[in-house]
Amino acid sequence: MALRLWAMRVASYLRISVPCRGFATVLKDLKYVDSHERVKVEGKSATIGITYHAPGKEELNSSPALINGSPYEKGWIIKVELEKAEELGCLMDSGAYTEFCEEEDASELRGYGLAMG
Repeated sequence: MALRLWAMRVASYLRISVPCRGFATVLKDLKYVDSHERVKVEGKSATIGITYHAPGKEELNSSPALINGSPYEKGWIIKVELEKAEELGCLMDSGAYTEFCEEEDASELRGYGLAMG
């Protein structure tokens, strides 16, 4: 959190635009992949959608506003039946996904020439 605040202050001072993501939207009961999709498992069913951190994803033809406005509730993309629950082991939990997003943001700041630490 402190890193994000620091980055926003520096960006404001330098008058540049830096993407900012709200990590309060990373839900603990979901699994995540590094391309910003999320998986909600309920029994043998998995609901797949995008996270709030996926602004560059393709929009669904029928309701793009729903995908971006409610990605965790109504904006899911596909539901599938799981054959092997152990396949979920390669997905990140909420803590790992938050850490991944923070590192991705830090890498982007380095791309702007802003050093941290």
